Amino acid sequence: LTLKIKSQIGEGGSVRMVVYQENSSVVPGSSGTQGPTLDKSAIETSVVVDDGDIIVLGGLLKDEYTDGDDGVPGLSRIPVLGNLFSSKSRKRVKTNLMVFLRPMVLRTA
Repeated sequence: LTLKIKSQIGEGGSVRMVVYQENSSVVPGSSGTQGPTLDKSAIETSVVVDDGDIIVLGGLLKDEYTDGDDGVPGLSRIPVLGNLFSSKSRKRVKTNLMVFLRPMVLRTA
């Protein structure tokens, strides 16, 4: 996860922020001469808020599917009868990354 924030304090205590958020991960089973393949999603936004207000960044969605095979060694490979000794599964994981930011202006005495 990468989070880059550029902020400016405006008149009246408002805060202007440019926020860049990136989520990347290595794709399973991807290997080649160029190196691993990355799955990357990113957003960039600009927002003006008052001091102490909360900003919610969302929208980085990710769907992952995983297939699996389980079975009794040897018996699960028998043609036709092997289905009695094995099982197949498919798993879906859905992720929605949300980031909460609360800018605070620190004032010196």
